[in-house]
Amino acid sequence: IGSLGVYEYGLLVLARSAFDTINNFTNIGISATVIADMNVERSRGNLPELKAIFIDYALFKVVVAVILFITLVSALFVADVFLNNAVIDYLKILSILLLINPLRSVITTFMQANLQFRHLGIWGALDSFFYLIAVVLLIIFDQLTIPMIITATIVSQLAVFVLFLKPFINNYQPLAHISRKKGNHIFSIIKKHGKWDIFENYITGFTKNLRPWIAGIFLSIESVAIYSVAVSLVGHTSSMLPLARVLSPIFPLNYVDRRKMHDILLRSTKYSLCIMVVVFLVSVALMPIFLEYFFPKYLPSVTLF
Repeated sequence: IGSLGVYEYGLLVLARSAFDTINNFTNIGISATVIADMNVERSRGNLPELKAIFIDYALFKVVVAVILFITLVSALFVADVFLNNAVIDYLKILSILLLINPLRSVITTFMQANLQFRHLGIWGALDSFFYLIAVVLLIIFDQLTIPMIITATIVSQLAVFVLFLKPFINNYQPLAHISRKKGNHIFSIIKKHGKWDIFENYITGFTKNLRPWIAGIFLSIESVAIYSVAVSLVGHTSSMLPLARVLSPIFPLNYVDRRKMHDILLRSTKYSLCIMVVVFLVSVALMPIFLEYFFPKYLPSVTLF
């Protein structure tokens, strides 16, 4: 945001929001439900059922992603004939992520179910680090364009995915020689309780990704950039306490001990609230100084933040 113009950054945000709307369909929205169901079966010692849930989830995600990828690419080439829009060209490059993201998601879902938070933490850190290095190199060699930024995103995500294949295989090894339970478990999960996650995922995802376009239509592309910076800053600040990611697989592991589940919920709510109040006060005080010093052209984001 310091090197791109406000207008250019606004275009990038619009391209990402359009892609995220489509990518939202590959997310499906049941990963938390799948993690919970896997760990309920783990608490019961029912590993064949656990393996069946994971394999069915992985296959379902990959099939949906491939169908969406083919549909999107076809639609973009048709749209290119009738429309002259830079966002279409950016979406063509971003579409590659439709094939990478589901594979990454499958691995992270399994690692989260196995409480591999150290690996997940390193994954997130390396993802950001590789992307940062790529962007810095683009700035040094004066190649910081939107297509190159998108390419850097793809390369960094693919690199981390390849690096974490081995830890995933090591964690999957105990299940490798266990026969999975027969039947399609993913549709059973969706029918029982997963449908609510899917409904919430699609509604919230669609409305969230629609907001930048509304800002662009009624205000300007620059306002999209200012709005996006404010939202990003809130996201980065709130992500300092990734409590939900840690607790979501731990609750089902204590499925039989309701008293312990109650204690975890009560304490996590109490302590996270105290910590986030401090984070809130500090960020409200420091964010104007941060923006004024590093990104003065985005100072209007302070009020939105």
